[in-house]
Amino acid sequence: MEIYETSDIAEVRPLIEAAKKAGQPEGWYFSGRLAMLDFNFPQAQKDFAEYRRLAKLKKYNNFDYSANEALKGVKEGNLQFDRFQDIVVIDAVKVPKKDFFKHLRLPLSAGRIVDISEIPGDIGEMGQTGYISEGGDFMMWNQMITENDSVAPQPTMVEANVLTDGSLSAPHPIANLGEDADYPFLTADGTTLYYSAYSDNSVGDRDIFIATRDPQTGNYRQPVNAGFPFNSSADDYLLAIDEENGVGWWATDRHLLDGEIVLYVFLLPDGRRNFEGTPAEKRERGKLDNIRVTWTSDPADLSSANDDDEDMDEEDESGEMVEKTPEQLALEQAEREKRYEEKAAEIRKIRPGQKPRRHDCRIPVGPGKYIYSAEDVQTQRQRQLVGEYIIIEKNYSSLKSNLEATRRKYSKSPTTALESEIQLMEKEEERLRIERLSVLSALYRELGINR
Repeated sequence: MEIYETSDIAEVRPLIEAAKKAGQPEGWYFSGRLAMLDFNFPQAQKDFAEYRRLAKLKKYNNFDYSANEALKGVKEGNLQFDRFQDIVVIDAVKVPKKDFFKHLRLPLSAGRIVDISEIPGDIGEMGQTGYISEGGDFMMWNQMITENDSVAPQPTMVEANVLTDGSLSAPHPIANLGEDADYPFLTADGTTLYYSAYSDNSVGDRDIFIATRDPQTGNYRQPVNAGFPFNSSADDYLLAIDEENGVGWWATDRHLLDGEIVLYVFLLPDGRRNFEGTPAEKRERGKLDNIRVTWTSDPADLSSANDDDEDMDEEDESGEMVEKTPEQLALEQAEREKRYEEKAAEIRKIRPGQKPRRHDCRIPVGPGKYIYSAEDVQTQRQRQLVGEYIIIEKNYSSLKSNLEATRRKYSKSPTTALESEIQLMEKEEERLRIERLSVLSALYRELGINR
C-alpha cells in the first residue's frame, strides 16, 4: 500500500482519505496515527476503533495486536494531555538525524553526548549515543547484555567508571528502564537520568523517560514518562539539561522530516506547572510548528500556584488590584519576546564541550561532577572554603611528596635525625588531613550535599 512508502504528511493525507473511502482498514489506522501526531486523541480513538472493526471483518492477521497497541498509546496520550507541562521553548533547529547530538550546544559542565564509538574498549554491539561526565570518569551507554544462556542478548542501559589506569570498570546494567533504553543523559549532580525507550506507557514509538537515583542504594527508582510536550506519538530521542545556562534541549521526530529531526531549546522553569489552556491550545503546543505559542509566560511564573489571570493585574498606589491595559500587556509581551530571542542567540554561541577556565583543584560533588576552582561556586562563603581547600591540598600534596622522599632516604641510611624528621612530618600530615576533611565537610554543608 502506498501509505507505507512515504513519511511526508502532506503527501500521505490524500492517500489515507482514498483508502478510507475504499473501505481499507489501513486508511483508518493511518488516519489515527495522523490524529496522534496532531495530539487529537479523541479523533485517534475513533479512527483506531474503526480500524479494529474493519480489520476484524476482513480477518487481518495480528489486527488485535496493532489495534490494542494503538489504543494503548491513545490512553497514555489522554493521561499526559491532562498533565501538559507549561514550558517556554525559545529555539528550534532542524538537523540531520544521523548525527543530531553533534548539534547540541552543551558546555562541558553538562557532560558530553557522544557517538558510541567514543566509549572505550571492545564491548560489542552498542546503541546510538553515549554520555560522558564532565570529569570524563563516568560513562553511560546502551549495549547488548546476556543475562543467561536461555535468553537472547537484549539492548540494555549500562554505566561504568573510568579506573585510574584508564580502563573501564565492568559495565553495570540498569534494570527496568523499558525496551531498548538508549540516548542517556545524566544531570550534573548524578541524581536524574533522562533517556529514550519503548515502554508500555509510551504514547507512540520512542518516548523520553526520567529516572531518579536513590541516594541510599544508588539504584534508579521506577522511571516516569516525561510527558507532553517532550513526547509525541513519533520518536522522541533525547533530553539534556544545561544548568549552567538555564536551558534544556530535546530531540524529536514528530515532524517526520526526511532525514532530519528538530532540536528544541527550552528555558528551565523554577518548578513545574501544568498548562491550563484549551485542547486546541495544547495541541498547538504539542505540535510546536510555531514555538512562539509558548511565549506567553515568564519562566519564573511557571512555578506559581496562583490563578492564570495573575499577569493581567497589578497593584495601584493604594494597594488595590487593577487590570492592566492592553497597551501595558502588549509592551510586556514585546519585552518578553525580546528576552527570549536574545537568550536563543546566546545559546547558539555556545561552543560545545568548552573547557573549564581553571583547574586549581578537583573536589567531587557528584558522579562525574567536580569543582575545579572558586569560580565554580556561587556564594562568598563557598568561594572562601574552596580557597582554603586549595591551599591545604597544595601543602598536603607537597608534604606527602617530601615525606616519601625522606622515608626512602631513611631506608638507605637510617639516622636518629631522619627518624625524628619523619615523625614530625607524619604528625603534620595527619593534621592537614583532618583540616582538609573539616573544610570539605563545611563546603558540602554549604552546597547542601550529604557526604
